[in-house]
Amino acid sequence: MAALWANGIDIDWRRLDGSDCHRPVALPLYPFDKVRCWVGAAPSAAEAGSQPWAEEKPQGPLLERIRRILAEVTGLPATTWREDRALSEYGLGSATFILFYQRLSASFGEFALADLRECQTLNDIVRLLDAQPVASIESHPVRHLSRRYPELVALNQGRSGRPVFWIHAGIGGVEAYQALAQRIERPFFGIQARGYMSERAPLQGLQAMATYYCHLILMQQPDGPYSLGGYSLGGALAYEVTRQLQELGETVDSLVMVDSLDSHAMSGAGVSTKTLYLQSANIAIGASYGDDLEQALENMIHQERIDSDVSDDDFLQALAEQACQHSSDVSVGQLMQRIRHNAKVQSAYDSTNFQILPLPHPAAVRCHYLHNRGGNYFGGLQPYLFVRGEHSALGQDDYAQGWKQQMPGLEVVEVDALCHMLMLSTQPALDQIGSYCQGLYAKTDRATPGATENLSAQSVEA
Repeated sequence: MAALWANGIDIDWRRLDGSDCHRPVALPLYPFDKVRCWVGAAPSAAEAGSQPWAEEKPQGPLLERIRRILAEVTGLPATTWREDRALSEYGLGSATFILFYQRLSASFGEFALADLRECQTLNDIVRLLDAQPVASIESHPVRHLSRRYPELVALNQGRSGRPVFWIHAGIGGVEAYQALAQRIERPFFGIQARGYMSERAPLQGLQAMATYYCHLILMQQPDGPYSLGGYSLGGALAYEVTRQLQELGETVDSLVMVDSLDSHAMSGAGVSTKTLYLQSANIAIGASYGDDLEQALENMIHQERIDSDVSDDDFLQALAEQACQHSSDVSVGQLMQRIRHNAKVQSAYDSTNFQILPLPHPAAVRCHYLHNRGGNYFGGLQPYLFVRGEHSALGQDDYAQGWKQQMPGLEVVEVDALCHMLMLSTQPALDQIGSYCQGLYAKTDRATPGATENLSAQSVEA
């Protein structure tokens, strides 16, 4: 009966149990979610303290609590973090910074990510948190969701209009969307992979991941229409979320895919565990240098600088030791654990077996594909993203062909970026993609046709 209901069959549940009144119980939305489902006594204080979304009461000086959070996310001792030392000297990477922001928000309540970025020292963070108003969890739905679902990350401070949801690319995080989100007036949420930068178990397969993301989106925005998007793998996931939402009877008004591979291209994109390790380390290093490509390449680890003819564990050890020479925000052990876990998350995508299924109502959604005009996928980055003996032929064929076949009305917008990997990290391309999305996500329930048509009538050049 549950399967029939999940597939859209209307069931009169009142006929199942008569007129008896039952107490509703919150159930987990995915296996092994640590949500108490027993009716009766409340969980003990010890049990409540072990739940990441349980209400945290102030314990000890604020500065020491912040230090403990930094120690948890970096693996460095709490005593390492001096209150008067510039945070920039610690070399906090973008992914670590996002995780730090999430932990602070879960502990102290929602506040602006931009405000945290302006803090120069721990003392500045203390003053920022001291100035936050005390409010109930009910008045902060995003905070409440972030406790139970840390995959949902608010990337701007938009408070009016329908939210925009962009789903993570292959690496699993949503740091790449921060600059774009600041240009959008509507609330902009990134959805990162479950297990990314956390100990949560990853989901298996893109369809299962999309189902979970549907739950997150529906909990944040119960009623449509919905605005979805994503870069690279995120575009494919956004498509699958669109398909599943339409099957549930929901409306998606726009779908943005930034240079996403179709299923044929994904089927030949499998890599070894060592390559996953190298990609995870180098993408994190590169992200810390923003659009300074020259500086990023100088610090990233070239395939010739590391021996791949060793075991996976020895390779990871050597990789983490080299990566830690360029950043002091995590220990070697912490970085090894993080890289290994992120590789596990990416392996769980099983993207090589992904199949594009048809949309139930393709004409009901405006689909936009922002395509790298030159087709250069890795540019000069391939030696930093593949170990010796491995390479990729991506970019030699039209990897958007499958999307064009499924969505005849797909609007393809050409972007002159250096390569696929840099579409959201090099400023000229980002400016043009941002301008396009600003018009699409105009601060109304639906972007005015004129604004969208004016943008779509010309290709984007960066």
